Amino acid sequence: MSKGKTIRIHLVDGEPAGVRTAELTTSILKAWVVPRKRLSEEGDHRQDLKQPGVYFLIGLGDEKPPIYIGQSQDCMDRLKQHDDKKDFWNQTVVFIKKDKLFTPTDLSFLEREAIQQANDADRSKSENSQTPKEISLDASMRDDCHQIFDMIKILMGTLGFSFLDKLNKTPSNQDLAIEKNNNGMNQDFFIKNDRGADAQGKWIDEGFLILKDSVALKDIKTSCSPATKKLQEKWIQDGYLKERDATLLFLKDALARSPSGASSLILCRSSNGKVEWKTQGGKTLKDVEDELSNPETVSPSK
Repeated sequence: MSKGKTIRIHLVDGEPAGVRTAELTTSILKAWVVPRKRLSEEGDHRQDLKQPGVYFLIGLGDEKPPIYIGQSQDCMDRLKQHDDKKDFWNQTVVFIKKDKLFTPTDLSFLEREAIQQANDADRSKSENSQTPKEISLDASMRDDCHQIFDMIKILMGTLGFSFLDKLNKTPSNQDLAIEKNNNGMNQDFFIKNDRGADAQGKWIDEGFLILKDSVALKDIKTSCSPATKKLQEKWIQDGYLKERDATLLFLKDALARSPSGASSLILCRSSNGKVEWKTQGGKTLKDVEDELSNPETVSPSK
């Protein structure tokens, strides 16, 4: 079981969307989040960012935000160069060490690892033209760098940037315990009808995950809302969906924001996902949710 962690977040100017820092209380790593328009203002970040570090340039995007990942011996200087030459980004996250400087080897390893994992996760649009070559490290240095990168992932996720993490379909130990006791929320849910919809999904912490090979209905008349139709078109463009006669085939797993958002996309009409998504045994998602909220009403497993 994962152990709890304490993270200190400081709103430097008192604004949630302004300049922020984040750090694990047991780590020497520190993250600076700086909006692009605030980069040249006076502040502690200007001095801190003159250090060696790994940085992320992040743009706006509902599903797959554009990102660029880099490293520099003087991050502030490098960010100023990007400010002149790259248009897509609106904020940066920079990681530095609080008590000693990153070595060039550290930075090269972390940059490559970040680019590679972001590409593997497929939750962002990479603005990097290539992945750097693999760095040769001895075992102890590689372990140290992996530990630092794990901290980077934790801090990025805490700050709301999840593009380094693959969508997690693997249940935790706690989920498995619930599943064993009362057939809990970890199980798969399904939608199938005589018009051709045939989908499978999971409700995970980040939203409702529609699984690869699911089939959704296309907008034939006007039943599909503009928002759902727009999302279908975007997922076709991004390679999640493939048009096939009157249906859409999922080429890979895709994350919707809610069960209803997922069911509406599958059925191409407004729908209540907690009623439409059902287990193999016919229980609705709402039924399962109610059972988890009132475990005393559930019969013990035989």
